Amino acid sequence: MTNLSAPWMDDGGFANNTEDQTVKLPSSVSALERYIEAILLSIGSAMGISGNLLVIVAVRLSRKLQTKAKILIAHLAITDFIISGFVIPFTLRAVVRDYWPFSSVLCTIISSTTHSLLMATAFFLSAIALNRYFVITKPIAFYRKMYGGRKLYIWSITIWIGSFSFPAFLTIIGIGQRGYNIDLNMCDMDYSFQTTPTYVKIMSMVCFPGPIIIMIICYIGIFRHVRLNSKKVRPTVSTVHVQQLQHMDSEPTGITPPPTPPRKKTKPIPSKEIKMAKISVLLVILFCLSYGPLVLVNLLDPTRTISPLPIRRICKILPLLNSDVNPLIYVWNDGEFRHVFYCIVTFRFRKIPERVFWTM
Repeated sequence: MTNLSAPWMDDGGFANNTEDQTVKLPSSVSALERYIEAILLSIGSAMGISGNLLVIVAVRLSRKLQTKAKILIAHLAITDFIISGFVIPFTLRAVVRDYWPFSSVLCTIISSTTHSLLMATAFFLSAIALNRYFVITKPIAFYRKMYGGRKLYIWSITIWIGSFSFPAFLTIIGIGQRGYNIDLNMCDMDYSFQTTPTYVKIMSMVCFPGPIIIMIICYIGIFRHVRLNSKKVRPTVSTVHVQQLQHMDSEPTGITPPPTPPRKKTKPIPSKEIKMAKISVLLVILFCLSYGPLVLVNLLDPTRTISPLPIRRICKILPLLNSDVNPLIYVWNDGEFRHVFYCIVTFRFRKIPERVFWTM
């Protein structure tokens, strides 16, 4: 960690702008590394803003896309859109100029927003996994009981409120302190503050292990249900062969074979639901690859004294770049999203399936 000192700094590398001054001390990162990061952040911001905006507008314009799962995906796109359009541009400015040119209040807002959106992303992915699990494995009556009426909106509002209030609550009660991290060129936490490691561990445990366990249980349950369902629906070769023999034996004697016992009715699984579950699994894998390294650093090195600086910078950039990849997954795997995206980009709004008109 860079050992820098100034009248308005607590410890090396972390600025605590109590007098609302800008941080103009350089980082220990070379200009080449910062320019590479700036290029990646610029591309990620542009792709994230355009791609996630397309997702939000597509779900809003097409009633065909307004299913429960895709509405949750739209909420996930909102979190990615805020990261791409609000968090990344300010971080990019600090990376390019090698200091924080704005006020400490704005830095606090950006840090709090980033952590809140991380929590919202994890919870919305968990909500999508639960939704896929209920719609595929449970009876329709149970699914309607869970998501009927405006219950989906209650789920979504609860996630948004909880994601923004929990990090703020921790800070209010004195757990953790926010500040500009000179070594990372971004608004983060002041790791010289006594309770910041506690804040980092709490947020990491809430945002990662719990939601990931929920997702794994849901998708394993879906996989097992689909396998069992396919075995019940598709008769084996030996069963078909036995039925044919019984029919052939009954022809010369005129004796009809005994009726086969009725099969237990199974809930049919639409291919669209399975496809949405596959898309959700891809989102979870991408989430683990993007946020997993950061969580490991937070848990193993909460004081930021062991892990090398390049590792910490990579771990901080990966979650920001995650926001621009999710729309590519929708386009690649979902034909309905792909068609509506094409209609929007080419201004062929009349060809949007089940188009919904905006009213003021």
